[in-house]
Amino acid sequence: MGEVTLRADLFDFLHSVGSITRLRNIGVETANGAVQINEGILDQVRLGDSEHSGLVVNRGTSFNIIGLKYLNRYTVTFDFPGHRLFLKPGKSFSEKSRRTCLGVGIYDRKGKVALKYVIADSPAAKAGLMADDIIETVNGKAAAGSDLYSLRRLFENEGETVSLSVRRGDRLASLKIKLLDF
Repeated sequence: MGEVTLRADLFDFLHSVGSITRLRNIGVETANGAVQINEGILDQVRLGDSEHSGLVVNRGTSFNIIGLKYLNRYTVTFDFPGHRLFLKPGKSFSEKSRRTCLGVGIYDRKGKVALKYVIADSPAAKAGLMADDIIETVNGKAAAGSDLYSLRRLFENEGETVSLSVRRGDRLASLKIKLLDF
């Protein structure tokens, strides 16, 4: 999913003037049912003195959100009484925006890595993965207790094949899935 979520009117305007390209409508199957998400690539954004190109953005509803995938580029200082946020470029500042090529969202569920959602028509959906499946291993290494950010990064390398062991109930399946920009 995107690093930044934009209000619907702002997203639509930027798309209409050609600033958001590579638009895709993503059907996402979650444990709570299906949702639709519009995602695109914002050609350039400036936040204070910092500038980025190729930022992955989502179409939101009535507010803008700067997500952790974007903020992790910075050392962030919050001034809660002053209602301010200070950003200093960090070690990940120059990293290019990347989107999932597997088509899943993951989260920690009681120490295990679970699928939060599976994007329709993604490599994960075509392999039969479903929301709430548990990832036991990724490329032969235990997923439980792993850094979720690092695991997500393994799903962003288009053209590579990822090996997964996935548990659904009492069944364990071993899968090899080629990562694609769908």
